[in-house]
Amino acid sequence: MIMTFQELKKEIRSLDRKADAAYSRQYKLRRKYIQEHEPLHAKCYQRMTIRLRVTEKSRKRMSERERGMRKNQLGNEYTVTGIFTGYALMDDGDIRPCFYGNVTYSRYDEIVSLELTKNQPEGSCRLCRCYKDGLCYMNGGQNLSKSCASHKVEDGDIVCPKYEEVLNNGLYEYGEANRHCPNVTIARDSKGNRLYRVYSLNWNYYTEYSETEIWKFYSKEPKEG
Repeated sequence: MIMTFQELKKEIRSLDRKADAAYSRQYKLRRKYIQEHEPLHAKCYQRMTIRLRVTEKSRKRMSERERGMRKNQLGNEYTVTGIFTGYALMDDGDIRPCFYGNVTYSRYDEIVSLELTKNQPEGSCRLCRCYKDGLCYMNGGQNLSKSCASHKVEDGDIVCPKYEEVLNNGLYEYGEANRHCPNVTIARDSKGNRLYRVYSLNWNYYTEYSETEIWKFYSKEPKEG
């Protein structure tokens, strides 16, 4: 009997559902394996330091110039510190941490140790500019749709690199107008220093100030008189 186009589509949909179920099962199995064998328990966005040792396997993938560098000599140990985002399962069963942004290291170098840094990020996701109605919108879209949210905020979550704590009541600009600026946030630079961001009313742009600069132009209370 000759197959109709509708029958073909039905069979393909059935296979797609089975494939989706198989991929979902694979993902859950990998996640379970990682959880059972993770070298160090850590929460997403905690700061972590990894110590590694240069291996011959790693050196074989370097250029001649790179192999001549002191830091790339066989057996040399080095450290990398980054913002932890999760573990990746390698083809050989090795489990390695992944870091936020451009923090990288050779997957072929031997892991000597892993540890959380002493200075961990502080703050509450519920006070962040990216938070709304129990959801995190770290990539924006708070006023568009809940589908723009990256995840649901849970108790104990570690604040992400985009964390900006909204300053209650904003600030007041010096000058005769004594203008109130309601949209003000506190962020941190790479060294942990406070940065104040004074946003426009529509949150489209901001002016950034350091801890010492901000009080030259703004105050927490309106100017009397």
